[in-house]
Amino acid sequence: MDGDKEKESLQKLYKEKNIFYNEIINMNYLKSFTKLIREKKGLLKCIFTTLLFQILVTTLAFIGVYRTGKNESKENNISRLSLTTVLVFLAIAIGLIILMTSFNFSFNERVSLFTMFSVMQGIFLGVCLKFVDANIIFTALLSTIVLFLLMILVGFGIVYLKYDLSWLGLILFLSLLGLIIVRIIDFFIPYTRKVNKLLSIFAILLFSIYIIYDTNVILFRYSAIKYERDCILGALDYYLDLLNIFVNMNNTMQ
Repeated sequence: MDGDKEKESLQKLYKEKNIFYNEIINMNYLKSFTKLIREKKGLLKCIFTTLLFQILVTTLAFIGVYRTGKNESKENNISRLSLTTVLVFLAIAIGLIILMTSFNFSFNERVSLFTMFSVMQGIFLGVCLKFVDANIIFTALLSTIVLFLLMILVGFGIVYLKYDLSWLGLILFLSLLGLIIVRIIDFFIPYTRKVNKLLSIFAILLFSIYIIYDTNVILFRYSAIKYERDCILGALDYYLDLLNIFVNMNNTMQ
């Protein structure tokens, strides 16, 4: 009996020690995370303010295009989106991205370039989705926002646990490159509706993971002091994630 009581007391002591050590670890995690968020407060505020502004710009441009020319046929609308048109659009968009992220511009100049980019995206979306039902677009938008917020929370949770996702960057880039190549092939050899939906689901998953990865990069590696360029980079990363998820959400719902 004495042996059993001694065993029970040792087990109880062991559990109490584990609880104590876990509390210390959790407190260390919380202190480190709180300190990191405090340090990056200005950067995060800049990123999300810029992101919201650019989303508003895109939305207004989209609504302007979506509400005009409803008397046109769907075939005439689609005929405008030839491969040449899409390639020219992509070239200009990539040029703007390079300018706003690579060269020695001021913060206001970068925001201006970002705004031009956002207007272009809104116009392009308006042309592409002109004949999609407004209820589908609204549902896709709501789903995109909910998914974005969930992935942001997951991203913050991973940062809280001090887990660096830098190793994931190459995998995501190669996956994205593969998706782009497959989408380009679709212009020459159109896929079935089922294949297109599967590709859209894959794209939604890919860019959802990108949100987690981008959050990790922003909090671990972006500057908390001279953050004007990093602010644009962070906002642009989230913007592209949202845009691609929204487009592919629409594709899965049609």
